Amino acid sequence: MTKKFLITGSSGSIGKALVNFLKDQSGVELYCLVRDPQKLPFRGPSIHLIVGDLLQPQTLPPLPQNLDAAYFFVHSMSEGSDFDLKEQQIAHNFADWVKKSDLKQVIYLSGLGRQEDVLSKHLLSRRKVEEIFIQKDLPYTILRAAIILASGSASFEIIRDLVEHLPIMITPKWVNNRSQPLAISDVLRYLTEVANHPECIRKIFEIGGPEVISYRDMLLRFAKFRGFQRLIIPVPFLTPKLSSYWIYFVTSTTFKLAQSLVLSLKNDTFVHDDSIKKIIPLEPKSFEEACKEAFLKTEEGHAPTFGTLSYEAKALLNIAEPNLWYRLQYFGQSQDRFYYMNWAWRIRIAIDYLFGGKKDFFDVWDILIEDREKKHILLYATMRMPGEAWLEFWIKDGTLRQKAVFRPSGVLGRLYWWVTYPIHLFLFPGMVKRLATRSS
Repeated sequence: MTKKFLITGSSGSIGKALVNFLKDQSGVELYCLVRDPQKLPFRGPSIHLIVGDLLQPQTLPPLPQNLDAAYFFVHSMSEGSDFDLKEQQIAHNFADWVKKSDLKQVIYLSGLGRQEDVLSKHLLSRRKVEEIFIQKDLPYTILRAAIILASGSASFEIIRDLVEHLPIMITPKWVNNRSQPLAISDVLRYLTEVANHPECIRKIFEIGGPEVISYRDMLLRFAKFRGFQRLIIPVPFLTPKLSSYWIYFVTSTTFKLAQSLVLSLKNDTFVHDDSIKKIIPLEPKSFEEACKEAFLKTEEGHAPTFGTLSYEAKALLNIAEPNLWYRLQYFGQSQDRFYYMNWAWRIRIAIDYLFGGKKDFFDVWDILIEDREKKHILLYATMRMPGEAWLEFWIKDGTLRQKAVFRPSGVLGRLYWWVTYPIHLFLFPGMVKRLATRSS
């Protein structure tokens, strides 16, 4: 029998991971709620897009019948100081929407933290959403987790940036607080195994990895895993606001998200009730195994989205596709393979060469993905720069679309992006137009 799942927040890191986990399983149909269909990289016979905005309930279409479960992954942490009010409104609108259908179960991924503690605004908001689902009498299953170790997850990417960019870390005292990090694959197992499980309806469970460790130990163990030596010096005078600015300038996150996460770090977040193990006897991965898994995962063949800056351009396609693929395959690998403002590319490559970059003067982009069936190609920059860069091309509706993505390394990386940004305004639209036309 076919199982039908609704996934909200399907373009976020957890939502995309779940879609990817379920999309190729037999007997599964996925209904993915998105505001912008382009942000969901997956397509296929088992994936149905539902376009709508939970902040605007009038945009939500009727749900299909016989839905087995709906996953709720929507949050607004990066959207300002009133994010908690937005999250509560979204939860109300979602509950009213799904109650009009015959949905069997709502699965919500919430956050760990004891109710008797003074919870941060972020964790309190998660509790408020839980209360809304309970008060609305939904057939809920709530899974409370702490740090999820996954590519694209805000907490994981911040840990990565701190360790990879700072040999010496001056940290706030919260670095000694404890958490129970969990691998993304274990989260996905829990999310799928509680679905339609009769012992999980109207229950709240706590999930975590095999160890309770401090954030300090997490940073040091991640450093060892990556082959770095790092020194951490906790100090008492870094306020939450100063800590947020510190994380913002050193990592690739936004200030609003950094502020929300820093405030939540004042709470210990580990499992006090492991009753889920009696229902789902899962042996979770170790911290190091989870980190290794996160690095093996790319964002499903697309340039990353978390903590990145980007510029997009497009042009109507007026060239045979085989010729276009030929051009993209050899992009940057000969005298005239940048197609526009070649002089600017040559200056950039010459600077790279002078500072010890690749000796092959033109081979500065590696092909990561070339998928002609999906009309998609992804290139990775091998030039030296304060960050990482990707160029992504895809064809849709007779249009060649291009996206330049940059993941900055701290303040220097942000400065690099904005200094070069005016050139992007001319370079990328001109390049895409040349690639997409019959002109040489």
